[in-house]
Amino acid sequence: MMRLACCTVLLFVLRLLVGLPWFQVLPSILIFYLGSGGWKFIHIFAKTIGRDVHAAGVLIKVKWNVKRHLRERNTLPKIFAETVRRHGDKTALIFEGTGEKWSFRQLDEYSNRVANLLLQRGFVEGDVVALFMESRSQYVGLWLGMAKIGVEAALINFNLRLEALVHCVTISNAKAVVFGSELTKAMCEVHSSMGKTVQMLCSGDWDPKQVPVGTECLEPLLDAAPIHLPSRPDRCFTDRLFYIYTSGTTGMPKAAIVVHSRYYRMAALVYYGFGMTSDDVLYDCLPLYHSAGNSAAGVCVSAHACACLCMCMRRCECVLERVKLNLCARVRVSHSLRSLQHRLKKLKTNTQNSVLIFMNSAGKIKTNSACVCVCVCVCVCVCVCVCVCGGGGVTSETLNTYICCPGNIVGVGQCLIHGMTVVIKKKFSASRFWDDCAKYNCTIVQYIGEICRYLLNQPVKDIERQHRVRMALGNGLRQSIWEEFTSRFNVPQIAEFYGATECNCSLGNFGNMTGACGFNSQILPFIYPIRLVKVDEETMELTRGPDGVCIPCKPGEPGQLVGRIIQNDPLRRFDGYVNEGATTKKIANNVFKKGDSAYLSGDVLIMDQYGYMYFKDRTGDTFRWKGENVSTTEVEGTLSRLLDMKDVVVYGVEVPGAEGKAGMAAVADPERSTDLEKFGKDLEKALPPYARPVFLRFLNEVNKTGTYKFQKTEMRREGFDPSSTSNKLYFLDPSRGRYVELHQELYSSIISGKQKL
Repeated sequence: MMRLACCTVLLFVLRLLVGLPWFQVLPSILIFYLGSGGWKFIHIFAKTIGRDVHAAGVLIKVKWNVKRHLRERNTLPKIFAETVRRHGDKTALIFEGTGEKWSFRQLDEYSNRVANLLLQRGFVEGDVVALFMESRSQYVGLWLGMAKIGVEAALINFNLRLEALVHCVTISNAKAVVFGSELTKAMCEVHSSMGKTVQMLCSGDWDPKQVPVGTECLEPLLDAAPIHLPSRPDRCFTDRLFYIYTSGTTGMPKAAIVVHSRYYRMAALVYYGFGMTSDDVLYDCLPLYHSAGNSAAGVCVSAHACACLCMCMRRCECVLERVKLNLCARVRVSHSLRSLQHRLKKLKTNTQNSVLIFMNSAGKIKTNSACVCVCVCVCVCVCVCVCVCGGGGVTSETLNTYICCPGNIVGVGQCLIHGMTVVIKKKFSASRFWDDCAKYNCTIVQYIGEICRYLLNQPVKDIERQHRVRMALGNGLRQSIWEEFTSRFNVPQIAEFYGATECNCSLGNFGNMTGACGFNSQILPFIYPIRLVKVDEETMELTRGPDGVCIPCKPGEPGQLVGRIIQNDPLRRFDGYVNEGATTKKIANNVFKKGDSAYLSGDVLIMDQYGYMYFKDRTGDTFRWKGENVSTTEVEGTLSRLLDMKDVVVYGVEVPGAEGKAGMAAVADPERSTDLEKFGKDLEKALPPYARPVFLRFLNEVNKTGTYKFQKTEMRREGFDPSSTSNKLYFLDPSRGRYVELHQELYSSIISGKQKL
């Protein structure tokens, strides 16, 4: 960056102040650049220009569509109506559990019934209805029907129980809960805490003796509801669509806001970015409440920057015309606009001529090398324009936009927006995975890292290569098994992405780079407002320089990913959560510069010299296990309550061969009074399986900081190795369903992979 800045200044001095002609300035700049070590940049440019140009094309297309939908005040139901007109009788959803197929017209009619039923019951625009059920076709029809009349769905994790379940319903202000009959027991446990005003509707096998008092069966009500399209409220593209719950970095699950425009962008960017088509068949074995069950990923590039690079490869004149338009629109100048345009026209002509002179003088330069030189020169010219426009003109905000898409729309979003067929699997099955793909002629499969590992652990069989799958889409695939997965299962493309539902700094690996979760352009890195910033290893707090601004990481240095918040930009805004306090905790100030604000991802990534980013770890109070984010604060509170308010510290520990981190709880119990048998049974009722600690550690007291925060760093380092501590350690044996003492022999079995977790 410093070298590029020096070249820009030198260009400004030689051309505008000294007045040298372009055919002298450009070679001088190039010589200076190469002499100061610029070959590395040229190498990076040549390696990444194709990737960046592709991303730019995707971005421009989606950006254009978003602007159109904003202008026309479209919503997702309106976009879906267009899909129905195009693909009415085509299969939209296939529920693998029963083999039932819904066409786009049937899905539309079902959602109309849902909308009319809610209208009959007095629901109005802005009301919230919670969905608490396992994956099925009706799940999609329910929240889509709600959206048609402006009712917002709260998509609740069906693994939640007791306090966490009540919390999710309460914070959304839901006026009704639609739950699956398979979750009747869970609803009975919390019914008394819901309040009498919350309507209860049960979908599925109806047993009036088992459901909570006052519950109604949904299916007969829908059968009696009108099938016609109800009158639509005056909603727009930036209104709320539904809520997805995320554990975030602290506390109980938070309701992240998903607006119509965000849903569209998330689905569209994945569709165009990874080269999907409406003829694809997507296999979705992830839960539909999950951000990866309904949506997808993102990519980070600068729009005008990459667009200019794309055009300059074909025609220098187009780039200069775009620069002229930017300057004419944004730069304040003391002389007349006509004079400025005349100078720009002359600049264009001189630049083109001098580039030709430089190419001719290069002698026997190969075609590819000449193209690279031309692109470098044009890049410098673009940088000059940015420099000249400076503080009062073109900034990173006005020059670019970026692609961002989190999870919950990848699968279903492709169906609703682009007419793709989606196969919904009730529950992931490693043994049936490839059989299902072959049976339904799937061409795209969704995954999280754990799914890929489970598939690799299955015995080899012929069907795993006798399929039409060309792409695996998801996140969390470890670099160590990436190539093994693609080669064994004959899946040529891994469409890996990174991004939480609510974040504004999502990434996408459009280049199919092994192990990477995305990239940021290195040709003009300052354009896209994301950054890896240094954090303190002990506290995980942001590290700041003398000026109070966060310190950016160099390539190869781990740092927390942050994204600058620009609320008036629909692609960079942070919609946050229903709870204002939770939203505030995800925002930091003075990150890129004084006075700005940025979204904190809570994740540590590493970037290489080409801009590819690789996931390293989670910071703060969250870790990932079995495909779910586990809030240590929530688990600590639950365990402390179950253990008579003892001090409890929860953290994640790495287990060789396992994805994510296994939960470990350190309990302050000097008297060793804990009844592990009772504790294990209480734990089954209080926490979902993925949140239950796999390991326990009992000690006399838990060390605290001066601000009464638990110190976890040393315990994380010690892990669950019995030889590293004199404390008693226990392991949650899944075969016995209880905690057993962790001795060295059992530890060795876990490390070797013989003992299942």
